[in-house]
Amino acid sequence: MVHDTTGRVCIVNRERHSDHGSLVEPYPIAVSPALALRHHLSADRLLDRAITRALTRRWRYTADTLWPRVYRLTERAAATFTMFGLTIDYPPSALHVLHPRALRPDADPVAALGTLLTTTIGRLPVLAGQTGIELSGGADSANVALTVASLHDDQAHSYAVLLDGAIGRQQQKRRAEIVGALGFRDTTIRAAEHLPLMPEGPRVGPHDPTGEMYLEMFEAARAAIADAGVRVVFTGYGGDENLSRRPAERAAEGAEIQPGEGEMPWLGPRTIAALREIDANLTPAALSPIPTLMAHAVRNQRFLRYGIWPVSPLADPLITWFGKSLPVQWRRGKRLLRDRLRRAGFSEVVATPPKPEVFSSNMQSGLRRYGLGHMQRMLDDSLLVDTGYVDRTTLAAAYRQFAAGGEIPDLLYETVAVEQGLRSLC
Repeated sequence: MVHDTTGRVCIVNRERHSDHGSLVEPYPIAVSPALALRHHLSADRLLDRAITRALTRRWRYTADTLWPRVYRLTERAAATFTMFGLTIDYPPSALHVLHPRALRPDADPVAALGTLLTTTIGRLPVLAGQTGIELSGGADSANVALTVASLHDDQAHSYAVLLDGAIGRQQQKRRAEIVGALGFRDTTIRAAEHLPLMPEGPRVGPHDPTGEMYLEMFEAARAAIADAGVRVVFTGYGGDENLSRRPAERAAEGAEIQPGEGEMPWLGPRTIAALREIDANLTPAALSPIPTLMAHAVRNQRFLRYGIWPVSPLADPLITWFGKSLPVQWRRGKRLLRDRLRRAGFSEVVATPPKPEVFSSNMQSGLRRYGLGHMQRMLDDSLLVDTGYVDRTTLAAAYRQFAAGGEIPDLLYETVAVEQGLRSLC
């Protein structure tokens, strides 16, 4: 069985082509392949390179799943089932913008972005009162919200997961200005009340081991907006990738390129051996940014379970092409998005927030409050330890260090989450 990158199981991959690229229209079932096939899965038959990617956070866009005979149908790929078995045909690599282009003297990139967003969002039929916007308050979602409000004057429904502390206060101030100006009905969920790995959360039953990292808090938000009647949600995914600087541009400016995550000390011999295969079986270059597609793969199936269709306008291939074509001064620091917010009359608090929104403190709280307990139980009984993906001795040493008060690395989450997810299925 295969499923597409939105997380939906696919019986047939049908595609409708337009000037904006390929819009995949499968017959959707709002479950992940792991859930759909859980009675046929075994912890004794796992794909080493896929488990290694999951444990080390070295994700790759590929047809691989955690199980050797379960495949992901990636974008523009086609699955054919015959009496001889399954064949997956991949498209040619998508063309991408390799170098920025010079602007004409009279060019207005801000206005051009507005036109592209209006076209992209406006071509989707949405019933009155059923439009939602995932509005964190950042530049990406705020720009999408600006266009959604101009097209849906029936008071679209915004929502967000709110952080605590100084970052949370800044976020609330910024969102209050946006919501007030655009006339949204608004729903908020507090992140601190839905920490990762909490025992009473959505991971209680069978769930995907490689699912959404902050599943608990965003699941609560999805449930709330579904209850409010929202059936289509627009998100800001894609903005980071469209306006990112190329490595050569960063190097020319002296910007430090962040190193990789590195190995965890508790990795087992099977995981270490599979690191050499981390880049095996990759798919051709996609139309939309790979990080966005991978985010869709873990998040979109959760929206569908609530009867909500998620849309990411900034990931539209035409908008991606436009963003990557801009000179670096328009991409640096997301100037394009921030200038559009300024032009719309928003304050600098909205256009250029001084503190980025990060959930690291919530992850640390979740790991300390709940993750350590899971880690301790793994020392006595663990699928990952028994199969050689995690080393019991170094895991025990790390547990003693963390339990004594040492800061817990975020990468512990992957080990606990994969273990917990596998146990829920196998």
